[in-house]
Amino acid sequence: MSQPEPEPVPEPEPTGAAEPWSNSSLGDFYPEWGWNVTGEGEPEPEAEPSFGPCVQGVLVALAVLIIVVGSVGNSLVIIVIGKMRAGRTVTEVFLTSLAVADLLVCMVCSPLLVVGILVHSGHTGVSYRVEQFLFYFSSVASIFNLTAIALDRYDAVLHPMSRRLTLQRCRPVLVLIWALSAAVAVVIYFMPSEYEFIVLAICFAFPFAAMVISYARILSAAKAAERRAAGNKESSRTNTSKTDKTVKMVIIVVVVFAVSWIPSLISRLLKYVVQMTPEELSVMEVTACLIAYGGSALNFLVYAFMSRRFKIGMSQLFRCHRFIRKVNPADDDIGKTRMNSAMMVTVQNANTTKPIAAIDEKQIYQLD
Repeated sequence: MSQPEPEPVPEPEPTGAAEPWSNSSLGDFYPEWGWNVTGEGEPEPEAEPSFGPCVQGVLVALAVLIIVVGSVGNSLVIIVIGKMRAGRTVTEVFLTSLAVADLLVCMVCSPLLVVGILVHSGHTGVSYRVEQFLFYFSSVASIFNLTAIALDRYDAVLHPMSRRLTLQRCRPVLVLIWALSAAVAVVIYFMPSEYEFIVLAICFAFPFAAMVISYARILSAAKAAERRAAGNKESSRTNTSKTDKTVKMVIIVVVVFAVSWIPSLISRLLKYVVQMTPEELSVMEVTACLIAYGGSALNFLVYAFMSRRFKIGMSQLFRCHRFIRKVNPADDDIGKTRMNSAMMVTVQNANTTKPIAAIDEKQIYQLD
């Protein structure tokens, strides 16, 4: 009696593991890495959240305001500083780079956020993924540029006679800033979303610490200049006024930076530790993004419009001759204000006191 022939075993279907370099299989080929290259499996709300008309209208109105104010303001910074070729400072170069990063936020990220609010009724979909990648890139670039400005001011105040950052040297720094920003954006975009908060926190914490330390040293130098000028009443009043202005400027810079980015970090942490409905999650994320984008829209007010050189450039751009007469061109910049007095640094040599250098007080008030 013949045995029945065994049924043929079906051949296994080909899998992506045989093609390790295809985009569709990278996540399976290297599962221990946890990289999400294709974006599949990204945690999204189970149902698309829907905003009420009032909430949607307020969010869109705020986003449009950020787009208009930030686009106009940062474009003016780029145009005005671009025309100020003579005597351009390192800080102005970094201000231009900062304006480019902020312009990207206001003209690209913010409109995509509006699309997410209107079309998808929330922070989901393709526009969300594109906007998030550009958000990481431009926001990290903005943070790094703000840090570079703080370090440049620190260098100008604490090492006025031997500046380590010159116009020639700042170009490689700019390349490094934008390259690091792109690298951070790529890493955050493709890595598991639960690690997003850690990377963003690092990108915020170290620059924030550098800014606080740098500006604290600037304030210390300003106070020291005020004490040295205490013997001369007129000079003392001038230095007290400048010190107060420096303190106010530093406080504004640090507070704007912190207020802009801390809500975004908190929102990215809360979505993993607090149970929220899809609508609550979307409102929280959109609001945090709007606050961060608002900081990018207002950076030009904090930095550029507090510079006398920038005000002069603005008046020349719009031919405001009346304003030009009110502002003395000698009272320049962010970096060059009129020196009312010089502080003599002395050393004891035998029984004599010998002046070895005159430190220009204008370096202390680089933010004036």
